[in-house]
Amino acid sequence: FEKSIELSDDLWRHGDLATVYLLQGNDDAAFELYRSHIEDSVISDAAYIADGAFVADRTGHPQAAEKWAEMSLVIEPNNP
Repeated sequence: FEKSIELSDDLWRHGDLATVYLLQGNDDAAFELYRSHIEDSVISDAAYIADGAFVADRTGHPQAAEKWAEMSLVIEPNNP
C-alpha cells in the first residue's frame, strides 16, 4: 500500500494503509497518514476527513478527532 500511494496518491488508499498500520500496532503512522493530508493540505472530502477523525480517535488523539469530525460536518452537515 505504501508503494501504491507513492505512485498515485489516491486518498482512498489511505484507509487500506491505515488499517494495516493499526493492525500492526503502528498507531503513530496511521494517525500521521491522515494528519499530514488533513492539516497540511486542502482536503474538502468530508468522508475522508471523517475517516481521519475515526483514526485519530482510535489512536489516542481526541482533540484531532473532534476537530476533524466537526470539519467533516461543516462540509456535509447532512451526512451522518
